[in-house]
Amino acid sequence: MISTTTKLERNQVLNNEQMYQADMLAEQKNIHSLFLMESAGNSISIEIRKRWTKSRILIICGPGNNGGDGFVVARLMRKLGWPVKVILYGEEKKLTGDIAVNANRWKESGGNIDTLDTDLIIWSDIIVDALFGTGLSRRLDNRINYFFSEININNKICVAVDIPSGISGNTGNALDNSNYPFNDNILKCDLTVTFFRPKIGHLLLPAKDYCGELVVTDIGIPEDIIGNIDTKILINHPSEIDKIFPSIMDHKYNRGYLAVFGGNMPGAAKLASISALRIGSGLVSIFAENEMRDFYISEYPELIFNDLSLWEKQIDDSKINALVLGPGYEKAPETVDLVLNALKKELPIVLDAGAITSFSGKADLLISSISESDSDVVLTPHMGEFSNVFGINLNYNSKIDIALDLAKKTNSTLVLKGNDTIIVNYKEDVFISNNAPPWLATAGSGDVLAGMIGGLLAQGMDGLSAARNAVWIHGEVAKLAGKGMIASDLIFHLTKFIAGLYEKIE
Repeated sequence: MISTTTKLERNQVLNNEQMYQADMLAEQKNIHSLFLMESAGNSISIEIRKRWTKSRILIICGPGNNGGDGFVVARLMRKLGWPVKVILYGEEKKLTGDIAVNANRWKESGGNIDTLDTDLIIWSDIIVDALFGTGLSRRLDNRINYFFSEININNKICVAVDIPSGISGNTGNALDNSNYPFNDNILKCDLTVTFFRPKIGHLLLPAKDYCGELVVTDIGIPEDIIGNIDTKILINHPSEIDKIFPSIMDHKYNRGYLAVFGGNMPGAAKLASISALRIGSGLVSIFAENEMRDFYISEYPELIFNDLSLWEKQIDDSKINALVLGPGYEKAPETVDLVLNALKKELPIVLDAGAITSFSGKADLLISSISESDSDVVLTPHMGEFSNVFGINLNYNSKIDIALDLAKKTNSTLVLKGNDTIIVNYKEDVFISNNAPPWLATAGSGDVLAGMIGGLLAQGMDGLSAARNAVWIHGEVAKLAGKGMIASDLIFHLTKFIAGLYEKIE
């Protein structure tokens, strides 16, 4: 969960190097790094006091700026009457610059500096990780690994300065390449306080799960600096969402006509179809085996049923203007053929589930077929499907980089689904979704999303806009549905959510 003391529209996401650039640009505007360090420490102190009453607090400081922030926190908390102890990892005599200044200020205020001692873990109630933050580019050494594992074993409240130490701010992966869940050497924090803008690692799993609540604070870096930083990654928010609201001149055909292919598990295609109608598509046709006709239209007579064997002729002769293929489809050669033929229709298309997994061992065929098609293609794999089809282990790579690589190879939009859904396209636009509640992890929720994207494609949105808006609405509707929801609940609450958007626009 993200809370912020900055304005909501500040949705840029930085990598480590861009944050260093922001600090440098601030100094060029005569904002001294010592002032920024004092401001950072003060903001951490404030956030701790918002959440916990006076407790024994242990602050672990590293030898760099992260440690300097920790010394500021220690001094301010001690001044307010909190019992504080500080550990310095490194030699005090080697400290230089801003951290040396704040280490001296801590000692001048009456504080002591200790070394790593597990007895201090037992003494403490709250532990602040001001060890390395995003400044670390190597794995933690064995002494820190042991100390952090003892903290985790004792289940202490933990607060990270900038990011839990041992995590890459650029990828969200552990610097020691441990698989998810991380090993016990990474602190499972309750709160992470970062500065100016969130970093990539805060928003992507597995790190997202270790940051706890993320708070982005304003420490005095001028806002106009962001215009001098080449930020290409944004937190996903709705864009031009008013396009889904019909005018009095609209009719069912110009509101979009979507075709959904129904596979061996027909419930998936039904979820996708009804979701498309609810998000505003004027008509939805199901293409499925004839024996499934009653299943599709008995509950929802609004759906148009067509025999799957006639799909090509029906699409050629109709006003259908977008397709959804894959929900409920098994991994099979027949599915591969269907996808290849559908791509030849050059209609906007969502490829989901079986339409992707059927190309396991044939990834090059899928890539070349999409890149050679004139269709506006949206691919919607979850992490497991992506890894299985494209043979990439997401634990050891930047998810953003590998998503961009596939989007560029296929000239498509890619929705890499998860609690940290990434939306990218071949133009290198990157959006990270941060509004999905964990209870979205339920059977059929991806089918609902595929239908929502398809419904927006049918209404004229391009692939990126359809994906961005559908993913955001999907998360918001899930929050509205609440814990314990199932996929069909999303469709019911989608109606209420769209009605609420109408009221806000009007």
